[in-house]
Amino acid sequence: KHSAQLGRVHTSLGQALEATGKQRAAWKAYKAAVLAGTPDFTARAAMGDLERKSGRVLEAINHYKAALKASPALLIAYNGLGLSYHRLERWKLAREWYKKGLEHQPNDPEINNNLGSTYFLSGRPQKAHQRFKKAREVAPHEPLYWRNEAMMLKHLERLDACESLLKEALMRHPSDPGLRGVLKSLAEARQIKRFLRKD
Repeated sequence: KHSAQLGRVHTSLGQALEATGKQRAAWKAYKAAVLAGTPDFTARAAMGDLERKSGRVLEAINHYKAALKASPALLIAYNGLGLSYHRLERWKLAREWYKKGLEHQPNDPEINNNLGSTYFLSGRPQKAHQRFKKAREVAPHEPLYWRNEAMMLKHLERLDACESLLKEALMRHPSDPGLRGVLKSLAEARQIKRFLRKD
């Protein structure tokens, strides 16, 4: 019981240090939490996040897998594994880990969005659109998901649907520069389409 409490203290300390940008100190706190035998395996997954963000992807993968071995429903570890293989451009493996995460929580917007990215990068835009749309429907408060779905509609040359989505998105998030950037690129796409018709 004492080691579990100590582990939680170290995990909280690690989260506080990470939030202030002290990554090295945060990593040490998470490691102390793991060594204390904490039942909260977010500490192990958090070590994976720090390793991945520092470019040490293989070390990150080991941490995420260790976290899942002890806590098989830990979503952040599935997402972390997907992001790690994404970084290695191993799209199939990335998709497999994202899908395993969605088996535990089908409506997780971040994992749906990340799965959409791997579909897009591996040349499957229709499937990418389905995942971006799902993320946006689950978390409409997040402008990123609106942007990704709109960009995918533009990529699929569904320009009217893209414009309609962007209008709704800008009503919800009027100050988001990314949405305005997509709107500008949509206008350029329409101009190119008109020019090609004339030609």
